[in-house]
Amino acid sequence: MPKKTMNKFRKKVAVLGGGVSGLAAALTLAEGGFKVIVAESSPYIGGAAGSVGIPDGRIASIGYHHIVGSDKRLLEVLNKLDLISRVNWKKIHVSTLVDKKNIDLASPKDVMLFKRLPFISRFKYMFLGARCMLTKDWSSWKDRTVTEFVKSWADEKVLQAIFAPLVDIKFGLLSDQADAAWLGRRLSHAEGRTPFGFIPCASWNEEMCQEFKRRIESLGGEIMLNTPLNAIALDKKGKVKSVKLGSKTIKVDAALNTIPPPALNPILIEAKAPSRWLRVLGGIKYMSCYSLLAGLPTVPFRDYWTVFLYPRAIFGGCFSISNLNHTLITKKDKAVINLFTNLEYGKRPWSLKKYEEMVISDLQTVTGKKIRPNWVKTNIIKFVSPIFSVGYKNPPAKLGENLYLAGIYRTYPKFSTTGEAMASGIETANLLLKDFN
Repeated sequence: MPKKTMNKFRKKVAVLGGGVSGLAAALTLAEGGFKVIVAESSPYIGGAAGSVGIPDGRIASIGYHHIVGSDKRLLEVLNKLDLISRVNWKKIHVSTLVDKKNIDLASPKDVMLFKRLPFISRFKYMFLGARCMLTKDWSSWKDRTVTEFVKSWADEKVLQAIFAPLVDIKFGLLSDQADAAWLGRRLSHAEGRTPFGFIPCASWNEEMCQEFKRRIESLGGEIMLNTPLNAIALDKKGKVKSVKLGSKTIKVDAALNTIPPPALNPILIEAKAPSRWLRVLGGIKYMSCYSLLAGLPTVPFRDYWTVFLYPRAIFGGCFSISNLNHTLITKKDKAVINLFTNLEYGKRPWSLKKYEEMVISDLQTVTGKKIRPNWVKTNIIKFVSPIFSVGYKNPPAKLGENLYLAGIYRTYPKFSTTGEAMASGIETANLLLKDFN
């Protein structure tokens, strides 16, 4: 498709953030005839779903993002981008490491072997799982705690043995701080029961992001990398007049923000934004993530997805990504894995070197083997997930007269998937298009 000339664009919109929400929003706006400028502070697009190079010319995701057969929103986007035909599907296995044994907590047979739970509690746990699968409406559990939910549908022993440590791994919260509606939706989603997809000899994240980029630019859009949002200029009524992207100030007709609120708020404070905006966004907290990729000479875990419950490790889980995408395997690397540790945003207790040392030590402990990686690559993802604590409220898609919001932090209590993040961007972009018609 030929590029449009400047005088054919209806309006100019700055899309703040080049993650998947921003890319989906930008393409929707560009298709609607708007001049789109995407500003991304990092050197790559995709945000938490970005990709990095690893040895031997391979590419891998920096974090845990998946093509899940139940993520209909993601499949719609991949189909639109003409990528779905390249996806291969595989049934994967999810397990929890308990006392050096892999237990599938979705399998009644395995649950009956979970000796840390009394016999009757094992049945109560299975009853909770079955009830979650049958529940469609979780609105009655909004603003209620995981503690209340699990005690109501199972018992205290199930809470302490399974859900309290899982909530800590995910959010760093106590079970009486985490939101029950989010957990219920997560359990009913049952992602481990559906096939997972991959694109052979490629990173599907990278293929998707580059196709977004190609289409946005073909419609006259611009993507600026290594370009942080440094300032927003507002008029007296709170209307966005311009944005400062890197060192460049650009006048815009609207701004669509996908930057997580903890990063946006200081800029809004500097801009003397309405106090209502700051109240809406101020309570939203985020998790950061240490995400380590490694090539190993042996296969450490039998399953694609392993959660470490007993004993706990410095990492909360491991994705054996070469178990899914076999094209990552080489003569030296019999396995490529992704280990992750979630922490509240702003906390960075270890240097990368120290973190890698602790990971290797714990990896040897949980496997009982002396494993020496062929290579290690660690990334710190500043914003990996919002913290869905009790009382969480989605901010509006339209914050001010011409300031719009999109991102995974607007998807509560839905299960936080790549597809839902993009759906948020598309929804907000369509609202903006409607407002300017």
